[in-house]
Amino acid sequence: MSGFRAPTTVYGVDFSGARRAGESIYLARGTAEDGALDVEACVPAPDLLEADAVRESVLPALRSFLAETGGGTAFGLDFSFGLPAFLLDAAGVDDWAAFVRWFPDGFADASEFSAWARERAAEREGDRTYYRRETDRAVGATSPYHFFVKAQTFHGVRDVLKPLVEAGSARVLPMRDPDPDLPWALEAYPAATLDRLGGHRERYKTNDESGRRRRAENVDALAALDGVSVADDVRKRAVADADGDALDAVVAAVATWERTRSAERLRPSGTAWRREGHIFV
Repeated sequence: MSGFRAPTTVYGVDFSGARRAGESIYLARGTAEDGALDVEACVPAPDLLEADAVRESVLPALRSFLAETGGGTAFGLDFSFGLPAFLLDAAGVDDWAAFVRWFPDGFADASEFSAWARERAAEREGDRTYYRRETDRAVGATSPYHFFVKAQTFHGVRDVLKPLVEAGSARVLPMRDPDPDLPWALEAYPAATLDRLGGHRERYKTNDESGRRRRAENVDALAALDGVSVADDVRKRAVADADGDALDAVVAAVATWERTRSAERLRPSGTAWRREGHIFV
């Protein structure tokens, strides 16, 4: 990673693959300078991207926005960037780049993708339906083809990552070395980051006083990090949003800043990430 330059702008993206994805996608922006991060904005994707909330509008707009930010910018996106190794074997792909080129050949939609993965899982010895990547197991994440997140994985890879990789307009880390002249994309998982920071991993996405208190305490956990400041209006939005989407975007931005401050922080241990991808928490 010669010529490494830490990004000066980071975005956290709480992603959605729903039909009206823009109703759930938030982007949080932070400016990094002199070893500090100022999280200065957190807005719904349609407002920032000038797009409709429907998936077919907001996801291409998000992809274009990411590509056009250029060098010095890193994005933490909350969806699975890859699949378990046995599915890659079933697809006949050797590495992550081949996976992105292959995906989603033959899959009409997220349900068909998940059905294919479950069929391959049923062919294995054992009684599991949803297998996880090594990085998922390490941080307690859900299987990428689980019914909870299948649409996020499908549309995140198909509509965001694949076009970026094919156009050479972004670097997806750590599977590719960071290029200071291109924007970077990293896989984030806010729940695991909150867990690492001593915040509330669960039960902060409720529309009651208990959920509001947990969201406020999670923002406090972020702001307690050395060098991190959260603007008042960002804090208010993160605490007020009962779905937790705004807060998750802020968490993803902070985690992305932490992990992109040096080349060493972008080097995972082991080798599984070369095929399956890696979650930065």
